[in-house]
Amino acid sequence: MLALVISSSIIDLEPFFMLLFNLQQPPHGFWHSYLGVLLLSVPLTLGVYLVELKGLGAVERAYKMLKIDSLQVKHGLGVIFYTSLVGGFSHVFFDMFTHRSFPYVFYPVVTFSNPFWMGFEVAMVVEVLVVLLSAYSCWLWIESFFRKKTTKNKPLTT
Repeated sequence: MLALVISSSIIDLEPFFMLLFNLQQPPHGFWHSYLGVLLLSVPLTLGVYLVELKGLGAVERAYKMLKIDSLQVKHGLGVIFYTSLVGGFSHVFFDMFTHRSFPYVFYPVVTFSNPFWMGFEVAMVVEVLVVLLSAYSCWLWIESFFRKKTTKNKPLTT
């Protein structure tokens, strides 16, 4: 879960780095490409793996606070890598339809424009879809939290 959250969020720090280092590139540059996600996933995987390995106590406390089973904290490198790819690729996938200026989405194959931009109407539909998917995910998480709570308090019947 940590890799998924970080990989889907870190991509949007790219405009901040462009401003910080005074780089003359579009705000949705290389990090917002499938190749960029692939390359960012390698150090991200190692970082998350080390956090889970060395900082296991802090990660377990955070998971307990979120009511997530702490046995799910320990993952291998492959699971972390694929999870970070899913987070990053899904971010780029949804951004393809919501940003007109998106020249690096298929870098280095296409570097001139976003071939998936279909106008603001489609962008709004995609934005609403993302919000609904996020709300549904939160609903499932809350529902599973209450389901676990009620099953723990239920007596065993034979």
